[in-house]
Amino acid sequence: MNEEMNKQQEAEVKAEAPVETMEDYAAELEASYKAFDERHFELPETDDAEGEKWAEFAQMMADRTVLNVKIAEAVKGGVVAFVNEVRAFIPASQLSAEYVEKLEDWQGKSIETVIITVDPEKEKLVLSAKQVAKEAAIEERNHKISMIVPGTVMEGTVESLMPYGAFINLGNGLSGLVHISQICERRIKKPSE
Repeated sequence: MNEEMNKQQEAEVKAEAPVETMEDYAAELEASYKAFDERHFELPETDDAEGEKWAEFAQMMADRTVLNVKIAEAVKGGVVAFVNEVRAFIPASQLSAEYVEKLEDWQGKSIETVIITVDPEKEKLVLSAKQVAKEAAIEERNHKISMIVPGTVMEGTVESLMPYGAFINLGNGLSGLVHISQICERRIKKPSE
């Protein structure tokens, strides 16, 4: 009799409870997302010029905008330059594609840089000239390679021999591989022959 009574009570509870569907949950979820977005992702509207400068720096970093800056002074671990009157640091490792021994020699020089760190709370702006130099070197190398026409006879110096061919220095920072099958008219077993 107890089992029958429990089943009857469960049936009454089920009959009284409204039936919830996935649409109800979806509407509730959408409303909570909207409220969350309004609370947490509104950008604060700042009228001060400093906030606008840092927002501009963040956009420059995202766009990888190249900035031409003049190095003001050498400090421990790098150099200092100014971007829109904001002090920016360039670490010695990011000053050039090559190793920099004397930071003082860079004082007063103008270099092209990109922004790699923007932290308005700490007022930290970090630049890199190394990334700009690397990108320029890659672009120059690709341009040189694109100017070589297949079938062109070129002179070079053998850099190294490998079991599969010889690496040839063509000058201008370019090198190429002559496959073992292209070294000689007759078949050879090793490029050193």
